[in-house]
Amino acid sequence: MVAKTIAMLVGIGLTLLLFGKFASRYRFPTMILLVVGSATFLADAANGAIRYSRAQGGQLTTQGEHHLAYSSLGETATLVSNYLQGGKRAGARLSGVRSYETAIAAKGREDVLVITAESLGVFKNPADQLAFQRQIAEALGVQPQFATETSNGVTIDGELRVLCRTGFGAVDVSIAKVKGDCLPHVFDRAGYVTVATHAYFGDFYKRTERYPALGFARMRFLHDGKDRRCSGAFESGCDEDVLRELLATPAQPGQHRFLYQMTIETHLPEPACAGASEPMDAYRCRHLNYFRKLGAALRTVDRPMRVVIAGDHPPPFPRAELRKQFRPHQVTFLTFEVKPAKAAKG
Repeated sequence: MVAKTIAMLVGIGLTLLLFGKFASRYRFPTMILLVVGSATFLADAANGAIRYSRAQGGQLTTQGEHHLAYSSLGETATLVSNYLQGGKRAGARLSGVRSYETAIAAKGREDVLVITAESLGVFKNPADQLAFQRQIAEALGVQPQFATETSNGVTIDGELRVLCRTGFGAVDVSIAKVKGDCLPHVFDRAGYVTVATHAYFGDFYKRTERYPALGFARMRFLHDGKDRRCSGAFESGCDEDVLRELLATPAQPGQHRFLYQMTIETHLPEPACAGASEPMDAYRCRHLNYFRKLGAALRTVDRPMRVVIAGDHPPPFPRAELRKQFRPHQVTFLTFEVKPAKAAKG
């Protein structure tokens, strides 16, 4: 296991050094971040907090409530990307972010559910994208409005685009600059209950610190040893479970709710799904599974709700021929309204 871990870290190091070759001015901070991330990863591997599981297809599994290795490697990836590709743009506000604007438009009228969908990209072939959208609509049991959104960076950058309409840049600097305009703060000021959920550990990407900074009053993450586990790239909880708990969030009479989910089960590399072992088939299968569960959960709500969904970034397939099937820097956006039968009759 240690040998495999070291081999993986060497691969990460070579990748970062290649970045450094083309951006020499950032080589020193890149190497510092790599050393910090690698040291923490090795420390967790040595004490058993991270284990290599051959039975789970080479998956790295975790033990315990806190996972410094995953957290630090996530931070390393974020910070290196920010250094190399434009930290000066931190906090830059974007125009035309459909997910943000659609959610804002529903303020004061109904509940709002915003979902950042892990790796929900846009097929380069229009016929493939149209076919996938038809499958999503069938899985949901509704006909959403579809569009695309521009995306840059890693998952946390995608979350900030959706929640705060910020560009690509240093994460914490961005939050400090724009947090008053982020959806949770906006809806909190409007009297909404604000809740965020993610079926993984809250220390990854420092969400336990960043979600409150964005304005969320309540959060729900994976509780080790207490939650049901679902298979995927990570040994995570189940998106369906935290979604149903999220939709059951109580509110005072006449009070609306702003609900947020960051999904995880569609994270790459995706294991086989319902017999689909090819990566692209598994990609479609896992997304459609989530949309089926989302559609079923939404049929249980008893109050009107605007649903807004956008990908965080295109799917980062390891194989170039698979990545090339998606439009770079583009993610799928969709939105629809839930109108329960009782509300519709009233």
